[in-house]
Amino acid sequence: MRLLLAFIILSKIYSANIVINVKPDTIYVGGVGIISISVEGLGINEIPSFPVLESRDGIYTVKDRLLQNRFAEYTLQFWDSGIIQIYPLSIDININKKNISQIISDSIEVFIYSNISNHDNSIKDIK
Repeated sequence: MRLLLAFIILSKIYSANIVINVKPDTIYVGGVGIISISVEGLGINEIPSFPVLESRDGIYTVKDRLLQNRFAEYTLQFWDSGIIQIYPLSIDININKKNISQIISDSIEVFIYSNISNHDNSIKDIK
């Protein structure tokens, strides 16, 4: 019972949250999107350490990674249509270069549109 009470108190005190935004809201095959990941609710001395996001052949290429104090922006170019799933990211929380905890995001899903809307691969007539 004491362990449960201690866990509840610590979870109220330490409530870091991961916020993920994808821009633009409409991305086509070959297009570029920016995934912004920030950590909110950290203490003054707590510094997040963001992971390196690896490219996935034929699905997306990581073009750039911009790191700021409490957020990271990943620029990706997408090569496949449909729902693209980016694996959960593990973010380490450090104080004085010492890892004190780790938070893990949910999977990130991005819908990528195709310019080819017909599924029979036929060419439409010019109007």
